[in-house]
Amino acid sequence: MKNRFSHSRCLGAFAITVLALLAVAPASRTASSSTVRTEAVAATVASCLSLVPPAYGPTVWTGISAPHKGPADVIADWGGTTNDPSSGGGPGGAFSRANDNSIMAAEGNGVTVLGYVWSDYANSSSAYPSAPVSEVEAQVRTWKAWYGVTDIFVDGATVGTGQGQIKYYSQIYKYIHSLSPGASVWVNPGFYPSSSYLGVADVIVDWENSSLPTSPPSWVLKYPASRFANIIHGYAGSVSMALAVIRGDHAQYAYVTSSGNYSALPNYWSTEQADACSPARHR
Repeated sequence: MKNRFSHSRCLGAFAITVLALLAVAPASRTASSSTVRTEAVAATVASCLSLVPPAYGPTVWTGISAPHKGPADVIADWGGTTNDPSSGGGPGGAFSRANDNSIMAAEGNGVTVLGYVWSDYANSSSAYPSAPVSEVEAQVRTWKAWYGVTDIFVDGATVGTGQGQIKYYSQIYKYIHSLSPGASVWVNPGFYPSSSYLGVADVIVDWENSSLPTSPPSWVLKYPASRFANIIHGYAGSVSMALAVIRGDHAQYAYVTSSGNYSALPNYWSTEQADACSPARHR
């Protein structure tokens, strides 16, 4: 969700969780191809999808903190880390009273805030800021110390297992839970990963793209929909159809936005909120 989308990097935190995600995904499917799956799986998804917008701009925080139905979760990202203030992902380089007020206002509206941390594809990519486990753990401690945020959104995750990725994410997962028992850990590979990732994440963002999700692998359907999130950005199509496809893809958490960089809520936000609790099926 980095890019804050300029280089396809993820992020997260709200009762409609606000997320910034990363992934290059396959072409979108047609409405007719997903109808059968939508019908078959809808009964296993809660009556209301939980919206999770990434908060990459002040207008997002204002919109989710207004005294009306807000998202379930929101992903907070202050555009830097204590290690590298210019890196564009983390709790920021210093405590900010304004940021703290934004978090408290959101929480006061019933929104759960997720603290963004960058994982650099299990600390393997030279193209982005490095993320050794020790640095990720430092960001996790900072989120808690500065803002009381204990639920964490781990962006820039991998999908494979052949190069020690599970060990890397397992260390982070165990650390977060040891520091804050009961915390929720989100991991964002942005595409369907190996099922092994269910052991290192409470919620997996298995789709983050500008197209509608493709069919999930069969193992996804064997687990509760509450373990999965889908995010569609830069989307100009029918939000009702997009949410129906997400529901059919067995994801409890969802966010659809016309913004390509998560800097603002979509102009169809009120419709999205209503449709999140109206499991209409596209035909």
